[in-house]
Amino acid sequence: MHYLQRAVERLDLPADRDIDVELGCADARFLFELARQFPLRLYLGLEIRQPLVEQVNEEASAEGLSNLRAHFAHINIDFDRMFPDHSVRRIYINFPDPWFKSRHKKQHLINKELVEVLHQAWRTGTVDFDGQYHCYQGVPVQPRPAQPAGPPTWI
Repeated sequence: MHYLQRAVERLDLPADRDIDVELGCADARFLFELARQFPLRLYLGLEIRQPLVEQVNEEASAEGLSNLRAHFAHINIDFDRMFPDHSVRRIYINFPDPWFKSRHKKQHLINKELVEVLHQAWRTGTVDFDGQYHCYQGVPVQPRPAQPAGPPTWI
C-alpha cells in the first residue's frame, strides 16, 4: 500500500507510559535494544516502507516485546495527525538525510516544518538545547547523547 492511499488516525497512546519515537526506524535494531533495556517505556518506530513495518512488528511479537511497535507512515505528512500534543518523551532521528546533493533535497526528512511539528508533540512543550546549537540543512537542532558515547537523541 502506498502511504498516500490510506487514512492516518491518531494513535491511541497510554497516558501512564513514557513514549519514545524513532523516525525512519527501518528494521528497528535501535528500538529493539531500547525496548529490551527499558520494558516500561513504549517504543514506536515510524517507517515509510511497509514490508519493514510488518517485519518489525512480527519480530517484536515473536520476542515478546509488547513495548515495541512500528507504524507505516510518511513522517513529513503523517506525524502531526498521529500524535497528540505533548505526548512524546523523546524523538530519535538516526542517520537522517543521506542525500547530500542538491538534486535530492526533495527527499530530505528534516526541515523547519517538521521540527515545529515534532516540537508540538514533545511532551515537555519546550525544547531544551543543552549546549551549543547545530544547524542541519539550515534547520537548528541539538543532538544529545542518549547515553555516554551512545546514539544521538534529537530534540
